[in-house]
Amino acid sequence: MLGFDALVLDMQHGMAIGPDRAALWLQAVSTTDTVPIVRVPWNEPFFIQWVLDAGAYGVIVPLVNSREEATKAGGASRYPPLGYRSAGANRARLYGGIDYFKHANKEMIVW
Repeated sequence: MLGFDALVLDMQHGMAIGPDRAALWLQAVSTTDTVPIVRVPWNEPFFIQWVLDAGAYGVIVPLVNSREEATKAGGASRYPPLGYRSAGANRARLYGGIDYFKHANKEMIVW
């Protein structure tokens, strides 16, 4: 059986794809070797951090038109000291392992 290297879930243009549906999709993809990427609806830390905590290994951030907006997206995707993503009890430890917080900054894809 052939699989995919990566799949992208489009929350920006996907009809009725909110956090609940994205979480279900991320759970399903995590049972495979496929890398889940999510196009968030907007460049807001809430969306970026939420999908990463739910299991995405990368985000596509739409409508980034300045250095400041790129810095905002990058910062939301990284734990300190490289960014300001918060660390808490979430699904990340289940799919990324007990040492997730040590290696997550190196593994996240941000477009």
